[in-house]
Amino acid sequence: METSYSYLGAKEMKDIDDELMADLRYSVYQLMELAGLSVAQSLYHYDKELGGSDGKKVLVIVGPGNNGGDALVAARHLKFFGHSPVVYRVYYPKRPKKDLYEELVTQCENLEIEFIDELPEDITTEAYDYILDGIFGFSFSGSIRAPFDDVITKMGASDVPIASIDVPSGWNVDEGNVNGTFTPSMVISLTAPKKCMEGFTGAHYIGGRFVPKPIIDKYSITLPEYSGLDQFARL
Repeated sequence: METSYSYLGAKEMKDIDDELMADLRYSVYQLMELAGLSVAQSLYHYDKELGGSDGKKVLVIVGPGNNGGDALVAARHLKFFGHSPVVYRVYYPKRPKKDLYEELVTQCENLEIEFIDELPEDITTEAYDYILDGIFGFSFSGSIRAPFDDVITKMGASDVPIASIDVPSGWNVDEGNVNGTFTPSMVISLTAPKKCMEGFTGAHYIGGRFVPKPIIDKYSITLPEYSGLDQFARL
């Protein structure tokens, strides 16, 4: 019998994040590290399911918020897992000067992860095996402003499989793809699947093996079982 998992909205996710940090004393850095690790493990597992081997070139597109931080952590772990991440950062109106992001960037640079300053006009499978979408997280709403609109358009026009962190960038968390952007091949939901993922037919993973039982019980969250040492599960 197929399990019915929980799909949460933007308000519920904000409340859970607030409780994790305020009441349960998780730091942003700690949650980001756990999330990014689960993203990297999920993409690695997905590639292996498709018969892939190490050394895949992953274009990691990093936004200015926590979703972008998750992407930087994932890039670092993908490098350790034997893949070749390439990082492109897209910010508005300018690169943030937060210590946390500077530290994550430095960690990637010290692993000799490549950073590029411009996104190619055509993102093709000849250059990349995957795109890791880390632009917007669950708090995104409204229309897509420049320069993010151009980046998301290029992603959607590409033939490279897209793996989105938490939600596809540009989607409304409660209502789905209201901006008519791309549909990814894979989504790694963090903490719990979001409402916009109901009916998603691509590869759907859950990451974030850190949600304690009191929160699961309080919000009546039904999640898949994690196996062994894995920081991810397949829905």
